[in-house]
Amino acid sequence: MSLKANAASTIATVGGIDADDTSFTLTTGAFDTKSSGDKIALVIDPDNSAKMEVVKCYVSGTAVSSITRAQDGTSAAAHSAGASVVLAAVPSNFEYFINNDYVGNVWTAYTTTWGNSGTANTLGAGTKTAFYTKIGKTIHFRIDLTWAADTVSGNGNWSFTLPVATKTGYTRSDIMGVGNAFDTAPADYGIVARWQTTTIIDPACFNVAGTYLLQAGVTTAAPFTWATGDTFTLQGTYECA
Repeated sequence: MSLKANAASTIATVGGIDADDTSFTLTTGAFDTKSSGDKIALVIDPDNSAKMEVVKCYVSGTAVSSITRAQDGTSAAAHSAGASVVLAAVPSNFEYFINNDYVGNVWTAYTTTWGNSGTANTLGAGTKTAFYTKIGKTIHFRIDLTWAADTVSGNGNWSFTLPVATKTGYTRSDIMGVGNAFDTAPADYGIVARWQTTTIIDPACFNVAGTYLLQAGVTTAAPFTWATGDTFTLQGTYECA
């Protein structure tokens, strides 16, 4: 459910609603559809201190249903036709926004698949971690890989899976993140993450052989030949579906 600024309507149900009614009709479909999962909280009669009531409910167009009455310390009351109904900053909505990632939650670990366009990679005793956080439709992610003596790269280009599918509309031209490849030689090499599919990114390093920098897939030998202790880090941001 997205949030409409200053969303408000009024009760259209003839005769209004009683204190035990669990549905009513709005005069306008001012609120976005919410028909499953956690209920959204609406405030009825917000300007009437004697009758103001917070309810949790589902909304679809002008239909308000599955109402749970008397929330956030308010009391169930009868409300007349024409009574104001608003989406407001009440405790129940803060709970809803947190549960549904409108407010950033802690970073969460996820399992990213380290793929290869050729033969399979083998992590061995190496380490691979991935974390992400979701704020509304925005995903922030981080992937870390550390090479061990028995870690083996396949013979093609690397790829990694994302924690949440991207929106449609991204293309191979879209850069989803940046990173670093560290060679214990020592040396650092810049990395970018290119969109491949809605669930996969492929990292690229830079080939300096020509007049201009060219992107080239990260492989067993690019941007260097990987060895024990070398590290790969990638972090990025994108819009999810």
